[in-house]
Amino acid sequence: MTNKCDFCGKLEEYSLPFKCRRCGNQFCSEHILPENHDCPVLVQEKAKLRVGGTGIFGRLYSSNENESVNRNFKIHNHERGAKKSPQEMHVHKVQKSAGYKRYLSLIGIVLILIIAIVFLLQFFAASQQTYVYVVNGNKISVINAATNIVVKNITVATTPSSITVASNGDYLYVSEPALNFVQVVSTSSYLVVSNISVNDPSEIISSPNGEFVYVLDTPKETYNANNVRFFDYSIYTISTATNKISATATGIGYPWNAVVSPDGAYLYFSNYGPRGEAPINGVPSGYVSILNLSTGNVIKNISLNFNPNSITISPNGQYLYITNTAENSLSIINTATDYTLSNIPLTSCSCDLQDIASTIALTSNGEYAYVFGETCSFSSPCNSSIYVINTSTSAIIKNIPLSFIPVSIAISSDSSKLYVSGNQNLYIIDAITSQILDNKNLGAETSFIAIGH
Repeated sequence: MTNKCDFCGKLEEYSLPFKCRRCGNQFCSEHILPENHDCPVLVQEKAKLRVGGTGIFGRLYSSNENESVNRNFKIHNHERGAKKSPQEMHVHKVQKSAGYKRYLSLIGIVLILIIAIVFLLQFFAASQQTYVYVVNGNKISVINAATNIVVKNITVATTPSSITVASNGDYLYVSEPALNFVQVVSTSSYLVVSNISVNDPSEIISSPNGEFVYVLDTPKETYNANNVRFFDYSIYTISTATNKISATATGIGYPWNAVVSPDGAYLYFSNYGPRGEAPINGVPSGYVSILNLSTGNVIKNISLNFNPNSITISPNGQYLYITNTAENSLSIINTATDYTLSNIPLTSCSCDLQDIASTIALTSNGEYAYVFGETCSFSSPCNSSIYVINTSTSAIIKNIPLSFIPVSIAISSDSSKLYVSGNQNLYIIDAITSQILDNKNLGAETSFIAIGH
């Protein structure tokens, strides 16, 4: 056994009894402590403690502990002035190169993770972005609700009679009565992905969970041998998973507008027609009918004694809101008792705007209803307007005057904006201040509005 100190190279006359327990090398009395001979094992242990031990970071320092110890110790001696052999120089280069590659690999992994996170965040933000879909002629304009910018114009076959966005946001459904089908448009690609055959479709409504879309066909009258009018129309259920008709309810009267209960169990639809009209499949006009969606049967008819048109329901399902176009009024019905709580006039004069009370927009909490009406003044008789109604008191709290005849109204999910169609425009109105925020001229007569992701 040599008497040479493995650290300083000093020769001793006597054998060196001092051997390091960590690295196994021998040292003189001056360098016996690990700290004094820069023990590579001690250095390695401290490094592991700094980076949290082993694992992906620990492997940056050592993949083979014994080999690393010897290499580190030899390299240290060379740094102290010992002569390097070509083989040792090669090992030193390889070790540095391997460490550099490990750092580059780690940086690459971190960059990939950052890019993936950014992509997922952008994808999530895009999927949550709200768009307003507006029918104008045979086009549907897609407007970014955050910027009020038209991002796309979707060309469809003919002028639609109704549109809706499935509540899951995947598809836009378009009624094409002239062609007897419902077009299905992807909201991600804006391409028509399917045409569903439906006889003379009109109103389209989405279920709250987005699993189904319900289509009403357009009423057409027929007469029996006694010259009594009869109607036999259907409500079609379309599965949004397959975009195929999954059920059909027939013999249900004269469906005009409809809404689905918040729990998705029932569909309320208006049976529209003048008073005193002959029974329609046994159901007189001026009723709201309740369709059990699991059985396809009408389970109840609520008498209204007026011409019901648009219909919507409160978020808790306790109240129905129904417009009467002939008398320009709004009725509120308790769904538990079928009792009409109030009938609110939507006119202050005897104008001839007979169909002005057409659509209803309800705030997300059900506190306020927005519905078209008519107002008169000495200087400007027979103007259309938006009535703002407190649903708990049935009181009209505000009147928003309009300079045009409105067609349809919708409200943003946060209840901050109103979207009103009319002429060739979409008017964007602040629901709080009643100020017009923007006016988009879409180039053709605007009508139906749908809001979705």
